[in-house]
Amino acid sequence: MKYLLVILIAIFTSPVKSDEITKKYIGVWGAWSTAGMAIYASFRIDENYISWAGHRDISPECKVGYKVIEHISATTHQDVPANSFISDKHKNIVFDYFKIELDPNECSDFLHMLLPFPRTDAFYTDEIYNTYFIGYRKNGSKESILVNVGNP
Repeated sequence: MKYLLVILIAIFTSPVKSDEITKKYIGVWGAWSTAGMAIYASFRIDENYISWAGHRDISPECKVGYKVIEHISATTHQDVPANSFISDKHKNIVFDYFKIELDPNECSDFLHMLLPFPRTDAFYTDEIYNTYFIGYRKNGSKESILVNVGNP
């Protein structure tokens, strides 16, 4: 009986690769700045593709295949600008950072993107959900795109 209890405790306390964490990036995420809305409007991410399209005719939809190549959890990331609107109660919130590799496509000049999502149970309108997707371009430059990753 003692061994059964130990096994049950080990099963329920062992880290499990949860779909809630591994698939957190799937959804529709809106750009949060005027420039971002003009070019990207929103990012739609499903199991196989990421797509975006701006509010202007010069920014048609771009749909690109991707794969997750890295997942880390940390309070900050060197490539993500600090959110100056974050209150003190959220200064140490852990984020899941997903780095994705994009399939080659004429509509995108990004090779990779970094997608951060906070690990919190804060209400979805909280400022902690305003963060940056980072696009890494083929020429070595990067672009910070302010997005809201709150999920109502």
